[in-house]
Amino acid sequence: MSSPYSTAITVYNKKADDMLANKESTEIPRGMNDISSLQDLRRSISKAIDRASFIADKIEEYQRGWQSIQNSMSITERLDDVKTQSTFVKDSEYIENVAELQMYIHSLKQFQRQLDVKLIPAPVVTPASARRLPMLQLPSVKLPEFNGSLPEWPSFWQKFKTMIHDLDPLDMPAIHKLHFLKECLKGRAANAISDLEEVEANYQPAIAKLQAEFGNSLAIKQSLYHSLQILKPTTGKRDDLRRFADELDKICSHLTRMGEDLESLLIQELIQAASVSGQNYDLISKFPSYR
Repeated sequence: MSSPYSTAITVYNKKADDMLANKESTEIPRGMNDISSLQDLRRSISKAIDRASFIADKIEEYQRGWQSIQNSMSITERLDDVKTQSTFVKDSEYIENVAELQMYIHSLKQFQRQLDVKLIPAPVVTPASARRLPMLQLPSVKLPEFNGSLPEWPSFWQKFKTMIHDLDPLDMPAIHKLHFLKECLKGRAANAISDLEEVEANYQPAIAKLQAEFGNSLAIKQSLYHSLQILKPTTGKRDDLRRFADELDKICSHLTRMGEDLESLLIQELIQAASVSGQNYDLISKFPSYR
């Protein structure tokens, strides 16, 4: 039943490969100064953005369709299909292609804005209307931390976005935002942007790089389902049952934030498979977080 979805993903993944192998240049050709040529170049970049966005959207659409069709399968079929899906994800590397497409789209949009600056004269800022940049000050509340765990990304980004990212550039310039961002990152996450020098121009590329590596919703969901599959079974003892419930609550909370239905047969079957007996599962099913 899932074959049409894997076939469709394969088709669009091939289109993604072709597009990524033939990227548009994001530099204005030397000597190109006339408005007409710049407008043609901008139209070409706009079309490339549309094509890349369409391909990425189609892959994600068929991925959602695949997950939806799993809900109509029997429990045995569903568990087998999840294994097939995991193998397909690993072999096809389409999630990595979607992430790279998103980075490519981001670079194209940056270039598009660069062209807009050349095509549309920037307003003149007079000394009377100019605002003075504030001195660098740490926020009065503790900033969130992120170590590269995929399920933790949505929560981290929402907090950082509210506290730092959404601040007016005149109140906090990009170089300060990049400084705070690097302060928040640990381990694998810090390594992801360690090659980016702490300069203003690198703030948006740093965000794009992190979003591509950690913010892909499909990869996050795959990670959460995998966590359910490898969840250490409970022995049935009170302390271990609490340990199991705490770990399960954390995974289910993340799944809920990602829009997954905790009442789906697949999730309930994975939870039941992690318990050592039907009696233990009955106990766990009484926790209000899950039922």
